Amino acid sequence: LDVRTDDISRCACLVSAVTMATNEKDKEEGDAEYYKAFFVNLNKNRKDGLFTDITFTVNGVEFPCHKVVLSSALPYFHAMFTCGMKESQESTVQLKDVDPDIFALMLEYAYTGIISLSEDSVLGIIQISDQYQFSELKDACEMFLLNDGVYNLKHCLSYYSLAYKHSLRYVIEEIEERILQEEPNFKQIVESASVEELLAVTEDALIGVINYKFLYINNLR
Repeated sequence: LDVRTDDISRCACLVSAVTMATNEKDKEEGDAEYYKAFFVNLNKNRKDGLFTDITFTVNGVEFPCHKVVLSSALPYFHAMFTCGMKESQESTVQLKDVDPDIFALMLEYAYTGIISLSEDSVLGIIQISDQYQFSELKDACEMFLLNDGVYNLKHCLSYYSLAYKHSLRYVIEEIEERILQEEPNFKQIVESASVEELLAVTEDALIGVINYKFLYINNLR
């Protein structure tokens, strides 16, 4: 085997460069365990009321928080604390038209990036994520609906209206492609829906159904 010295040198340089690049990438990505522990402790401090500098009162329930965390996670609170609003000078803020349980779930996600969603909570979470401009939380809700919700025929019309109201494009597309164009599914959805569910369908969602080019309505009574 004829291997020249300059070939060996080039290979050595290449290996060295790849190793250095890998090490730099590892440094940039950081220690996942450290980040996890950091956020767990940060959330524990919030729950214990340690080092907090703002308290939100939601229907009588108090939520001590850290301005730096909320302003980093949510544009709404960043504006509240930096744009000269009266809330930026106060230690207690009253929030109206918000469910305390839903607000608690939003805070949990803001501090940890983790949330436990259910059919009962997802609507409220989507509404509050829109209200407070929390796009990452809204994306998490959309993924929940895509994974667990859109195939539930019992709630399909409700989810379809919800998707139109809150601009959940992927949920709209999934329901239209997987359910509305399939005869057994669509027929079952319409014939089993209650009067309340049918009346609750938003105008945009109804227009979306009617205009859907692959809508299957054969033999629908």
